[in-house]
Amino acid sequence: MAGIETNNPSSAESLEYSDTFGKRMKVLWNRFRKNAFAVIGLCTLLFFYGTAALASLVAPYPEGGDPRYDIFLIDLKPMHVSYHVILHEDLVVVVPDKGEAFYRDVTQKIFPADQEFLAKAREGGSYLFDDEGKPARFKPNLMGRDELGRDVFSRILYASRISLTIGFVSVGISILIGTVWGCLAGYYGGVIDNIMMRIVDAIMCIPTFLLLVTVMSVLKPNIFNVMIVLGLTGWTGIARLVRAEFLSLMRRDYVEAARGIGAKDRRIIFRHVLPNAMGPIIVAATMGVAGAILAVLRPWCHASSGKLGKHAH
Repeated sequence: MAGIETNNPSSAESLEYSDTFGKRMKVLWNRFRKNAFAVIGLCTLLFFYGTAALASLVAPYPEGGDPRYDIFLIDLKPMHVSYHVILHEDLVVVVPDKGEAFYRDVTQKIFPADQEFLAKAREGGSYLFDDEGKPARFKPNLMGRDELGRDVFSRILYASRISLTIGFVSVGISILIGTVWGCLAGYYGGVIDNIMMRIVDAIMCIPTFLLLVTVMSVLKPNIFNVMIVLGLTGWTGIARLVRAEFLSLMRRDYVEAARGIGAKDRRIIFRHVLPNAMGPIIVAATMGVAGAILAVLRPWCHASSGKLGKHAH
């Protein structure tokens, strides 16, 4: 049995390094738990993704709002308690469960409502009713309502699904392509490395924003095309980073030892070298999520700034 293990380099290598990855992951997790900032960052990330996934349960209002009521609550200020709404003549009277009531006129100006005015409004006005025929009790609007009367906080929760999905999927595509590309370029080096890096340089010359606009004008504009474009253009930085890490790690003794016992290239790359290069890759992936989201929001930011400039003039 011992002779078989000695004469079979693949078996010997497998037995020698069979628990290396598991031990490395255990050590990594122990180090991670001792880093307070890393734990806080992970909890924050899980909180945002969990909130986005459960938006339909967390959001106080439906995604599209309710046009029956929203038209009367345009640009309503933040309300931290539940409230009722009374329509009295041309006025919209807001009666919170706690705090002072107020009303708005057709110019959207807000005035305090005293007890005498509330009595008249209740007597001569009309409540907004729910589906059961009872006065509708509106949930708090933590961030107010927008120009169409929709709850801003609810819309942010639902919109976070799209933003975080774009960041996660596009960065996942970038990490997958960039890691494999960088591994091969850094491991084999020489002519293969030069050719692969020149391809990377050529792709980096393509403006992501212009490519995104072009693809959206040619193909059907949807969120999946956006994620694919961002993923296929954002992997170059990851590839250069992984290549640099491999060029450094390839000189380590454990790589030579793995080669000496007959380990195949694929095993050396993905079992021994790549796990030691995961630190920079994780950091790049974390930063890439924010970059992907901002890349999608940039056109709307330019449009908003243009509108603000026109209003200023």
